[in-house]
Amino acid sequence: DNEPIEHKWVSRSIESAQKKVEGRNFEIRKQLLEFDEVPNSQRKVIYEQRNDVLKSSDTDVMVKNILQESISEIVYEYIPPESVEELWDIPALQKRLNSEFNLSVDVNKWINKDPNIEIEKIASKVVLEANNNYFDKEKIAGAEAIRNFEKSIMLQIIDHHWRSHLSALDHLRQGVSMRAYGGKDPKQEFKKEAFNMFETLLFNIKNEIAKVLMLVEVKSKEETKNINKKNQEEVDRARKIQNNKESQELDEQERKVGRNELCPCKSGKKYKHCCGSLK
Repeated sequence: DNEPIEHKWVSRSIESAQKKVEGRNFEIRKQLLEFDEVPNSQRKVIYEQRNDVLKSSDTDVMVKNILQESISEIVYEYIPPESVEELWDIPALQKRLNSEFNLSVDVNKWINKDPNIEIEKIASKVVLEANNNYFDKEKIAGAEAIRNFEKSIMLQIIDHHWRSHLSALDHLRQGVSMRAYGGKDPKQEFKKEAFNMFETLLFNIKNEIAKVLMLVEVKSKEETKNINKKNQEEVDRARKIQNNKESQELDEQERKVGRNELCPCKSGKKYKHCCGSLK
């Protein structure tokens, strides 16, 4: 038992096993690095966007571009480019613009006024209406307040969607290895689906920013003052009611209770047999 096993066959077998283990570990590390390349490249894009927002002093230009892209895509969804008018779904377009962007437009009026109006011109007019509606808020709140609000909203939305995206990539990575049984390369499958997911991420970020900015209501200082005054009046009224109630309850407790009346402690007994009993 205490003799070392020394033989060229044994040494060769151990060396071969070590090479296989090391080779397998190397392949695992290599595969992990290849999988990590995808989120790392996407992270660079997202961080560039965040830095652009943080460093920008004119986020209004970003907002205009976001509204341009987001709303144009929606218009083309219901009025496809190079399509005939019979294929246009104008009521659905107007309903969606109103519900998602608080934007009321009369596309039929534009068409009646100019029967040969181009689809691109319809999209431009809708975007122009959106810009006018949004930047009217700047006149009420002031440019500085609106710029700060834009930065805050854009950063919050980017961060929220990026965290959700990273979680989705982890789930994809865990499940994609099973596709090797179907004769597919897991790495290529991961890259392809991660790319599609990233495109969806960018679209969702852009769309949500546009929706939040369009739906937000801005109040003037005078309107805010009136709202605060009204809220304070309601608070004072509620306090007054509560104080009156407490005062009434206190009066009931302090008034003299007859010995044959029910006890104020609500025991159900007569006062003389409860709190008013002679001890």
